[in-house]
Amino acid sequence: MGLEAAVRAYSQAYLGGQGSVAYGLLSQRCQFRVSAAEMDGLTAAARAQYGPQPITTLTVDTFAGTLARVSYVYPDAAINQREEPWAFENGAWHQDDC
Repeated sequence: MGLEAAVRAYSQAYLGGQGSVAYGLLSQRCQFRVSAAEMDGLTAAARAQYGPQPITTLTVDTFAGTLARVSYVYPDAAINQREEPWAFENGAWHQDDC
């Protein structure tokens, strides 16, 4: 999965209350810091507060080998992400903001 597809998949899972899917898209470093149960709670809260929202604009700010920073915008500006870190591990991109 490419970087943009991974960002969109993570966003959809996170805001859609799909904790196990979102957890699987975290970097190994983040999975050590956040448990699957914690992710279930975080995604349930995000779904209740914001609900599923489409990313309207996505920009890759920096890209250097196995690391990238991505900014993306939603209809609700309260959840916009700026220069969110992503790491390429085990052949796929993973969210690394923990």
